[in-house]
Amino acid sequence: FIFLFDSIDQLERSDYSLDWLLVDFPANVKVVYSVLTDFEDIYKRYTEKVGAREKNVAVVGKVDKETAKLITNDWLGKADRQLTADQWSVLDLLYSAADLLPLYLKLVYDIVSKWTSYHVADDSFKSCTNIDSCIEYLFRSLEKDYGKILFSHALFYMSSFQNGISEND
Repeated sequence: FIFLFDSIDQLERSDYSLDWLLVDFPANVKVVYSVLTDFEDIYKRYTEKVGAREKNVAVVGKVDKETAKLITNDWLGKADRQLTADQWSVLDLLYSAADLLPLYLKLVYDIVSKWTSYHVADDSFKSCTNIDSCIEYLFRSLEKDYGKILFSHALFYMSSFQNGISEND
């Protein structure tokens, strides 16, 4: 069995103590926790609680620019997409200025994989140097594509669900 607890840093503040954290499992059970390393000392508390099992901790950090370009190119290839030389130049400049975390790379890929060969990156995309700015860019793009009223109402309804939204909803 594999259990995945993603983004434990997004739990209620009262859960940041990690009193609920399980550490002893049968050999056939694996548990993966993901957390931001610099958020409210949760990572520090986690490694203290895990103790000798710290060898099982994998910190996924930033990648270098060349690796980021290889990853992006690989993902584009798997989707049977490619970028023009000018588009790669924009990405090269962006990757030089950005924190190249895996989530950031995925967000940038989600944006550029939709580009046509004649697409010219605008200034707002060129300023997407972190995860938050990429998410804002994606939201602005959705608002532009679907209209402000539909987009804002859809976000309102999605955020209204107390325990998140289901796939069917």
